[in-house]
Amino acid sequence: MTASRGGAPAGVVGEANPPDDGFAYLMSPASVAVAQTSNSKYEVVENWATFPPGVTAWSAATAGADGAAVAPELPAELARAHLLRGDRARAVEWAERAISAAEAGGGGNANATAIDARITLGTARAEEGAAEGLELLRQSIDDADAAGLGRIQLRALNNLAWVTVSDDPQETSRTARRGLELANRLGNREMALQLVDVASIVAIDIGDWDWATTALADASIDGLPTVYRVDFAVTQTVIDGMRGKADASRPIEGIGDLEADLDLEAVGSINHARAVVAMCVGSFSEALELAIAATNGTQGFDEFEALTLAGRLAAWSGDAEGADQSLTALDAHRLWGRAADAARHTLRAAVASLRGGDVASTAAEGEWTAALAAWRELDLPLRLALCHLDRWFLTGRETDQASAREIFERLGATPLAALAAGPARYPLGAQEPQRS
Repeated sequence: MTASRGGAPAGVVGEANPPDDGFAYLMSPASVAVAQTSNSKYEVVENWATFPPGVTAWSAATAGADGAAVAPELPAELARAHLLRGDRARAVEWAERAISAAEAGGGGNANATAIDARITLGTARAEEGAAEGLELLRQSIDDADAAGLGRIQLRALNNLAWVTVSDDPQETSRTARRGLELANRLGNREMALQLVDVASIVAIDIGDWDWATTALADASIDGLPTVYRVDFAVTQTVIDGMRGKADASRPIEGIGDLEADLDLEAVGSINHARAVVAMCVGSFSEALELAIAATNGTQGFDEFEALTLAGRLAAWSGDAEGADQSLTALDAHRLWGRAADAARHTLRAAVASLRGGDVASTAAEGEWTAALAAWRELDLPLRLALCHLDRWFLTGRETDQASAREIFERLGATPLAALAAGPARYPLGAQEPQRS
């Protein structure tokens, strides 16, 4: 996974070399202009917050003795730093302090600071699957819009788009496209690239492939940083593979030289794209090897997607053990949301079908029903069609074959429609597992 693909909401990263007076630096215009998420700034704020005068002033402010003793921007910035370093508990703690300080102090930038802190608070809670976190983000979008705070509204839109990607990809799409329009109006290309990235990722499952292809091409006109070159090429390769293009791998093959220190997540994402292309042409053994390789180089959303793909391919290959291993990893994965749960139901159904027997068959039927209902409710046609294809391959149910073919043909997923037109892979007992 690259810096932005499927990860926590990303901020503007840069360098900062603050003076010894950390608080003065934090409150200065120069501080706001540089990266608000840099480790050096985080350390300055952290040190100031634990320095005795800082503790005294903060205690006075939170106790109500002197509401203006500490500017609310201090805890708001520290909350963001904690969030971006993965410490959600402290992000929540400092965001709540910032909100209290802003509400107590009033005047100046208090309203903007309070909204920004609520965005941090909502994001931290939403990343753990708390519904109130999503509501905080939605409300913050409206509050920032009403106050004419475009930059803050854009941050809320970006964060909401990313945290809903495993819950409701349709909401992700709507939110990201709205944010993209705002980013373009504000001239914020970095945020626009992030929003094109996430919107095009979910466009795969939604089936809006023409929009994604156009958006990726338009965003690439002025050149791209490496992380986006990789992300965009991966997404376009998956779309081209689904469409059966003869040169489907051309986008990732054309990425060019990558930095030597590029993290393994970029390589994992590329392996995932190659696995999808191999799957679409029926090379299940090769696709499974690539999907397993992708699980070793990714984390978060990308890791979950690689595990889902590896489990599906193992099941198609009759490898009950391999499919069960992927299912165990999915069940243990911290990714939350309705789409994530639907993926778990799908693979759980496949594993139960592979096991056979009356008890397993009953369990499988319940899981198939839950999975298909979830994909329909989420309005994700590609996932729905793949689930039908899974059940056709593993149980030989002809109604699933017909449903899979109809959806794939409607999407323009020619190679997948051809797979659905082929024979079921049931019974699987006599097949040679292809896992390596």
